Amino acid sequence: MRLDVARWNAALFGGRLLKPASLKEMLAPGRLRNGAEDQTAIAWPGGKAFAPPAGYVPGAYAFGLDHHSENGRRIIGHDGSIAGFDAVMQNYIDESLTIIVLTNTNGAAHSLEAKVAKILSPSSSAATAR
Repeated sequence: MRLDVARWNAALFGGRLLKPASLKEMLAPGRLRNGAEDQTAIAWPGGKAFAPPAGYVPGAYAFGLDHHSENGRRIIGHDGSIAGFDAVMQNYIDESLTIIVLTNTNGAAHSLEAKVAKILSPSSSAATAR
């Protein structure tokens, strides 16, 4: 079993890749003009040090981290799919829990991740301990 995505996640959140301030900025939700929270959009940075490619459209190369809550659990994650592959990585921030699902089927990753998250929820653990 390949563990490269899990290793990457552990290095990222374990402080081996970014300075704490950079990680905090990366994980902070974006803000819309009306002040509402939105996903983080890590896009082409621009500026003198970075020349965008020809034909660049702002946001065209964005990597969005989705910020949301489910059943009171704060989650930051990312997903993606192409024909024949589907993947999701969800970081349950307050629980120091990450669930990564990589599949070679269309549309299966989110439903599998949700089932694993339900099994590993704090309320499930408390109920099991009783």
